[in-house]
Amino acid sequence: MAVLHAMQNLDNGEITEWYNPANDTAGRVRVVMTYPVQGGICRRFFTEVRIKNHIRDYEEQGCKTMDSRFWSFSR
Repeated sequence: MAVLHAMQNLDNGEITEWYNPANDTAGRVRVVMTYPVQGGICRRFFTEVRIKNHIRDYEEQGCKTMDSRFWSFSR
């Protein structure tokens, strides 16, 4: 949900965060770039996921055409 929120609502450079105390997990998503593609947009973003004391970082991309309601994601 945090990734979709970031893709739809954040400006480049902004961060959204989440935390689940039930299982001690957390994460953050930062949108770093937005650029046009054939009738749509792509957004590159960094994701950090923490599970207990282990942190994983990801660099991903989501693209969406203007006539689509859905994002497609790749690394």
